[in-house]
Amino acid sequence: MRRWLFLRSAHTGNRDTPPPDPILDVDEDMWCSLFARIVALDNARGQIWKVGSAWSSVYSDHLAVIRGPDITWGARFRPDVIFDRGGYPDYVRLLDACPQALTVYYGAGERWCPARRYDVVLTDMPAQRTEVLARYPSSRVIVFHKSASPVFEPVKCRKTFDVVFIAGRPAAFKGFNWLIERLPEDARVLRIGPVDPWFSRAPFPVAFAGVLQRREIPGWACRAKVGVVCDDGRHDSGPRILPELLAMNIPVLVRPTVRADLAAYVTPQTGRVVEDADVDYQWLQEHWSEMTPRRVYDERFSVDRAAQSILCAVGEER
Repeated sequence: MRRWLFLRSAHTGNRDTPPPDPILDVDEDMWCSLFARIVALDNARGQIWKVGSAWSSVYSDHLAVIRGPDITWGARFRPDVIFDRGGYPDYVRLLDACPQALTVYYGAGERWCPARRYDVVLTDMPAQRTEVLARYPSSRVIVFHKSASPVFEPVKCRKTFDVVFIAGRPAAFKGFNWLIERLPEDARVLRIGPVDPWFSRAPFPVAFAGVLQRREIPGWACRAKVGVVCDDGRHDSGPRILPELLAMNIPVLVRPTVRADLAAYVTPQTGRVVEDADVDYQWLQEHWSEMTPRRVYDERFSVDRAAQSILCAVGEER
């Protein structure tokens, strides 16, 4: 029985979140739920590790979730495969302690290209794949299409908003100004996330839902006709909100700067990549009900499909 070890985020600011730690929630966190599915489909054993104060939980007979101050303790598990999500410095000692393990890498944001060689590298778009292959020609590099956490499901409700914009981080690179400058003054906008200085001064009516738990988001977001993804592409890579909106059956309007495989995610059935913001926005407002983003999500981006793509890459590398 193969043993998988998954290394979750090691951001200093969220290492010691009191249990239950949301970043280790197998039922709600996209990465942990994906890893659990990989372990199940592979009929394997797995451990999810995160650096932090000691805490652990048994999710199933084949999967444990562990938080500890020394990541090298994970070597005691004797993993056959190590899935490094993030490429944080804390992980280096563990990788070096398990030279026999096959390694899989995904780096969010600016860390999309690993600082060392891995056997399998997951990238967000074809251009990234080309660059990683040029640097590590012996690695197996694939364009990986993220799924969404299982909590992101369609909710049948009345559409009371034209647009939903979801951003958990009030940072300029998320595209706040870009969006505000392009929406018409009569747009009815739902903002999910912390209060920010941009939407507080918007020239159109904005309803603030505030910071929500993941499982609360669909009940709010599904009140909108269209979701917008518009980061400037300088920091984010493969924003999770893109598959999450599709999973909630919400068509998307996507800024072309977004670093993702837009040709895969944005189709005539799921939304539009912005060419002329006014025209594209108006078209979606008129045709949103004819689109089928959830059907496309189930066909191309489900958790099972994401897990199988990683298992195939690992199998071929073996």
